[in-house]
Amino acid sequence: ARNLLRDTCGTALQRLEELIGLEGPKQRIREMLLRAEMNEELGRKGLDPIEFSRHMVFAGSPGTGKTEVARLFGQILKEKKLLSEGRPISVTGAQLVSGKMTELFEKARGSVLFVDEAYALMGASTTISELISCMENYRDEVVVILAGYRESMEGLMGYNPGFRSRIGCFIDFPDYGEEEKVAIFDLMVARSGLVLEEDARAAVRDAVARGGTRDDEGNARFVRNLFEGACGRQQVRLASNRPDGGWTAAMLRTLTREDVEECRRPAG
Repeated sequence: ARNLLRDTCGTALQRLEELIGLEGPKQRIREMLLRAEMNEELGRKGLDPIEFSRHMVFAGSPGTGKTEVARLFGQILKEKKLLSEGRPISVTGAQLVSGKMTELFEKARGSVLFVDEAYALMGASTTISELISCMENYRDEVVVILAGYRESMEGLMGYNPGFRSRIGCFIDFPDYGEEEKVAIFDLMVARSGLVLEEDARAAVRDAVARGGTRDDEGNARFVRNLFEGACGRQQVRLASNRPDGGWTAAMLRTLTREDVEECRRPAG
């Protein structure tokens, strides 16, 4: 999960467009909004709308923007008056409990229900049946987004054919390329009011080229950890070497190559 942009200005759709990469997901959301607009036009002409499901699958590795896009999508739907609240309500597949599905959907009225690691539902036939039923019964009031690894989500869709008829679109969230990860790091630096020395940027490129670990999957989560680690090392470096005249604003705002490299070295 990530929050690359602070909610300081602009519409939710504008903030979505400003996210690094994600061209495929952005296009699919634009298309869904265009369909909603055309249905409004049909209504103005006294014609029946062409119904379609707004429930979606977000498929991709951790750190590829699924949670952030889901959050912004809920806000977009509220701004477009397609949902009354647009709040993101997050649960995992393992947290869905048979017999309490209606209670969950009642809580989520007017909002987006984001089910991360939804593939954990496989094998829970009764829970899946209740989920599919609520997806249909609350289709005008709750948007469900099922998220997880692509292969696992494809398996979940095949586990119960009822999913296929309830899902409006299956959106892929590809892993970030090296240039995109550097751009994300630059954005985090800029949004924090910091400055990155040029040779420090080279160290960032080296770090993203080596990739992350299985836990961060080398995506935005890895970049966030790299950024937070560099900030931590910068503060330790400054605190350990207080100049006679105190620190200047430039010192406090600058990340160096040493900060980036030190935060990537294993302890011990």
